[in-house]
Amino acid sequence: MEKMPNHPRLYRRDATYYHRAAIPKDIKRSYPKTEETFSLKTKEYSEALKRVRVAAADVDRRFDAHRRRLTGETLSTTNELPNAQIKRIGEVYYAFLLEEDEETRLEGFFDKDEPLPPSPIPSFEEFTSDAALVDKGNRYNIARGKVDDFYLEEVEEVLSWTNVDIRLDPASLSWTKVARELQAASIKAADAIRLRNQGDVVDTPVTSNSVVQSSAPQLSEALEEWASEKARSSWVKKTEDEHRTWMAHFISISGDKPLTNYGKADGRAFKQVLLHLPANWSKHSAIKNLPIKEAAELAKAIGLTPMSESNCNKLIGFVSAFWTWADDNYDAVPANPLRGLKVKRSKQAREERDPFTKKELKAIFMAPIYTGCVSVRNWKKPGGLMLETSGIYYRHVYDSYTSGSEGVYAGSSVLHPCHSP
Repeated sequence: MEKMPNHPRLYRRDATYYHRAAIPKDIKRSYPKTEETFSLKTKEYSEALKRVRVAAADVDRRFDAHRRRLTGETLSTTNELPNAQIKRIGEVYYAFLLEEDEETRLEGFFDKDEPLPPSPIPSFEEFTSDAALVDKGNRYNIARGKVDDFYLEEVEEVLSWTNVDIRLDPASLSWTKVARELQAASIKAADAIRLRNQGDVVDTPVTSNSVVQSSAPQLSEALEEWASEKARSSWVKKTEDEHRTWMAHFISISGDKPLTNYGKADGRAFKQVLLHLPANWSKHSAIKNLPIKEAAELAKAIGLTPMSESNCNKLIGFVSAFWTWADDNYDAVPANPLRGLKVKRSKQAREERDPFTKKELKAIFMAPIYTGCVSVRNWKKPGGLMLETSGIYYRHVYDSYTSGSEGVYAGSSVLHPCHSP
């Protein structure tokens, strides 16, 4: 490559201009590339000078982002990509392949009847033969549900592009999905390039820098809208505080991202924390000052008793309610990440709570409503009226059955009021 004047990162190879930058020393050992070199897709010097300035700024931002990761700054990662976003990544890659094909055609092909070019370039026959071989392999794999290793490696590169810019969790299942989408985009591009080889005109799609970015609001922004709406219509202050608290915990576990960037992995992560977290965990001296995820991990390690299954499901319900609302209020919101994740209860609710003591039962069933009261209105005062046929009598039988210090009487049957101990 020949270095050009007026910009330290502007180089020319053959007739095409490139951006080329060495990786800074402080991040060189951990950066995924040995250098940032790519075509500026122009042979005009004045245009190349404009483009290299923009490209250099983009690359510097990548360097800075890598530094932040190394120093531990929090950068939200995406656990799973919705199908619509994966499709858009495929569209970006398809456009890139057609742009690359245009660049090759601008350089031209070697013709055996022409003088040898100053640098090696393929003949048209070599170009079409190589492309056909790659296309054949792609179609073989796509038909059999296989993904070529090349595309698995290509995902990391594509996700780093400025018009994609997604930090995907290394454990995400979306890596394979994106790789398969890139493979599919290559097949579509091969069809378009084949038409160009026949002399047909096939335009390259124009992609903007925001083509993959989600237009959905951040979860924290949508949360404010949801809470405000519910507080105006149905929530009391206590209900609002509970929902806000557990949505904040969900965000602390999965990160604050656009709504479209959440998936089942976020729901599973939240559920796993709840499964190890004790009831009233903020009052346990050993874990109360820790973030919720770390608190759950330590609680598991030191053997603290986790919250009940019913309480776990109640908290899952708090977060699930938000996603139900979001699906009604925003476009392209993924399926509720908490759907289907409630804990299967190993025993009935009545078995999870302590039974009444004999003393408590006696206090309940010696009440005037059971032993005789003055009237329906004055059922709290002792008297000779029995209310077995009154609705208020059966309501209090039910209330006695479903109340108490822990919530539900866990005995095998309700004592008849005439047989109170």
